[in-house]
Amino acid sequence: MIPDALLGLWERESVTLEGAPGLPEGPFEAARVRWFQARSYYADLRIPHGAAAPFAEEEAFGGRQRFRAPRLRFLHELDRSGRLGDDEGELAWDGAALLESGSFEFAGRACRYRERWVRRSRPDPALTVHTLHAEDGALAGLCVQVDDARLLLRSVNGFVAAREERFGPTGPETVAALDDAGPGPEDRTAEWQCVEGVPGVLATPVHGRP
Repeated sequence: MIPDALLGLWERESVTLEGAPGLPEGPFEAARVRWFQARSYYADLRIPHGAAAPFAEEEAFGGRQRFRAPRLRFLHELDRSGRLGDDEGELAWDGAALLESGSFEFAGRACRYRERWVRRSRPDPALTVHTLHAEDGALAGLCVQVDDARLLLRSVNGFVAAREERFGPTGPETVAALDDAGPGPEDRTAEWQCVEGVPGVLATPVHGRP
């Protein structure tokens, strides 16, 4: 069970990398990183601020999770790069900010990372999750909606596309995209299943969010 305190939309404020020569010194952020967290699934989108942003690349991934306090394991059932594999971080709080720490390999050495996340949704968000499955049962599409924002991941010919949207007065508006993710759950021609929340109900735009 994912704790209530983790539910919502999070944005990475900074990351700190330690343990090998050549790593940036101190906290930095080279990408726009957004984490949509529901009870049943999560989705993550990462877009570098520039073509030469250090230690940042276009990435989108999502799936289910395993939580055993204070550790949260992210299963990469959909993964754009296909290189990351499942990862696990240890969580702690710094006031209202969420800290995630763990390890990675760089230049043949075991290194440490620490990410600082800040909330970009209400503390008690409205959550809706839709999934799409292939004939063999594998996850082929995932849409995680938090209040009036959602992230859609879709496997298209073995490649994961992503689209982040926000619901405005006239409907969904694209905020960021990595290729064409195709139609979302509101398209009845696709066999999307609602696994969390209320199907077919779009959240009312939430004004005044940070």
